[in-house]
Amino acid sequence: MVFKLNLHARFVFQNLFSPCLAFASLIGLITLQRPALQAPGQSLTEEDYKTLEADEKIDIEILGKIPALGFDNLVADWLYLQFIQYFGDSDARDLVGYGLSPEYFKLVSEKDPLFVNALLRLETSTSIFAGYPKISVELLGKSLEKMPEQFLSPGTAPYYVWRAKGTNELLFLADPQAAKESYKKAVEWARHSQNDENQNFINVTTDSIKFLEKNPDSRKAQIGAWLSILGSSQDAQTFKRVVKEIERLGGKVTVEPGGQISVKVPDDFD
Repeated sequence: MVFKLNLHARFVFQNLFSPCLAFASLIGLITLQRPALQAPGQSLTEEDYKTLEADEKIDIEILGKIPALGFDNLVADWLYLQFIQYFGDSDARDLVGYGLSPEYFKLVSEKDPLFVNALLRLETSTSIFAGYPKISVELLGKSLEKMPEQFLSPGTAPYYVWRAKGTNELLFLADPQAAKESYKKAVEWARHSQNDENQNFINVTTDSIKFLEKNPDSRKAQIGAWLSILGSSQDAQTFKRVVKEIERLGGKVTVEPGGQISVKVPDDFD
């Protein structure tokens, strides 16, 4: 088989991939600037991790300032992959924390406000581990302003973004009224495409709204909010934190053999 490239196709190819290659080259240059601090078999110290984190922060700032040459989505994808590595480096996170989570969240949401899967992972890290729920609510709100109500996400459905916003408002900002309004928007968006998953989401979220209407301090609503976090972030750190918070509220968490999570609460639970 012979592949041919006509002049028009070659022009399109060059005009499409030249800026893409330029951007990829720039990413490579940024990455190469980072010094190698770890020799084979050597563990990094807290100071080493702080140095790496400072370099990583500079990389993020540079990417936020340079033109993306029309490849904002690629920038968001690359940043998200970098964040996954950052979040998963448990040795580093144990020593220096999750301080770059808001930086990643801000830039990814600016470059691609429709990147639902990334938004949900980033807000969890920013709120729970970095301790900045106000930033999460602000960035989720800005993304939702740019997200069409009937947007067909290739990954997680967009109504989960409203649910995440409400969860932050309920659990971390002590604003059950705002949470209730966000949950109502989540249900409204979920009704656009009826299927079994959507209906279950609608039922669970509607229950949360009812709990909050009856009692703004409802522990049932709070437990439901903590459980919803596991829908977007199922890593070990998040799971441990969610179980701890649910048990603090009085629930008992059980993991079934098939991996399903159930929570038992007392009969007189509010």
